[in-house]
Amino acid sequence: LEYNEATNEYSIVEYFGTTQIETVPSTFNGIPIVSIEQSAFYNCTNLTSLVVSEGIEVIGGYAFQNCTNLVNIELPSTVTSIGTYAFSMNSSLQNVYFGGTIENWSNILFENLYANPMYYAQSDFYQKDSTGTWKVVTEIVIPDTVKVINQYQFAYFRNITSIKLPSKVT
Repeated sequence: LEYNEATNEYSIVEYFGTTQIETVPSTFNGIPIVSIEQSAFYNCTNLTSLVVSEGIEVIGGYAFQNCTNLVNIELPSTVTSIGTYAFSMNSSLQNVYFGGTIENWSNILFENLYANPMYYAQSDFYQKDSTGTWKVVTEIVIPDTVKVINQYQFAYFRNITSIKLPSKVT
């Protein structure tokens, strides 16, 4: 962890764990952890499942590069930016679980196509339904509050049967 005294926040700069299932916490000693920095989880080949907790806002470039056994990743609704190649060389990645809404997903800034985890995922994109159960997304309804859809937002979404756009989206 790296502490920023000016903002009173932590960033994860390097991970040394060896577990298969890991949860990235959103606080340390009561102080927020807001980012996972570039290459922080690089080459963590033991990881098979990773949960990034609510509160994390930024995932740096190459953050999870070469986590070759990572099958599932859960991203929080609070993520606003994902850097280039954040999930590259993850040949086992199957499923992306997203804790937010389609509006939250629409607001994530992907540095490029290779920043979107769906580029690497071999299977599905999941969201929680009204009962809190994870469900495969097959239909995307962009709410009227979304005015702009950035590049790469919905690239490589598999199993999508329809996308409904608001009338004033660009």
